[in-house]
Amino acid sequence: MKEKKLSETIGDKILKLRKETGLTQEQFSKIAGVTPLSILKYESGERLISIDTLLNIANYFKIPISYFLGENILKVDENMIKIPVVSVVSAGNGKCGLDDITDWIEFSENIFPACDFATTVSGNSMEPKIFDSDILLIRKTETLDSGDIGIFKIDEDVFCKKLQLNHLTNEVILKSLNPCYAPRYLSKEELENFKIIGKVVGKLDYHF
Repeated sequence: MKEKKLSETIGDKILKLRKETGLTQEQFSKIAGVTPLSILKYESGERLISIDTLLNIANYFKIPISYFLGENILKVDENMIKIPVVSVVSAGNGKCGLDDITDWIEFSENIFPACDFATTVSGNSMEPKIFDSDILLIRKTETLDSGDIGIFKIDEDVFCKKLQLNHLTNEVILKSLNPCYAPRYLSKEELENFKIIGKVVGKLDYHF
């Protein structure tokens, strides 16, 4: 039997979920934040869905992202887990990312915390805690506490930053750990397109 491509596996799950919830492709596209034509291509397996679009769907229906990835996120033995690595995020001034699954990693769940996906860092603004090319382990969530390090999206740019919330002024600030980089105070317009992708819960690195 021919092994299904990842796009086909995810597409089958999207179609199943849409049918079970009684939604049209147009209704489902509004939840996902894409066009109805994109939903058609996802369901047919013609196009691989981006991780942030998949997170939109998972968050809306309150289901784990592993539901869509099927056997691609799984325990490979009693103590091992396998997760996708998606395209890079910026630890600097912003970079388009989270569009493609580029690799897979396996690790012991007894050593690393529970997470949904991993991504690679580009830039040095989060040094000395996070270095350029580190692989971050991300747990998807739409909410973070002040002081958490997370993955954030503003328009099409994706960042790894430390979140700071000023409850007195209602300011949202994205801070770098590297003092060479100034904090970013989000404007009203930026907040309208601001999204929390997930929390950084760990990392794999190659700095010895």
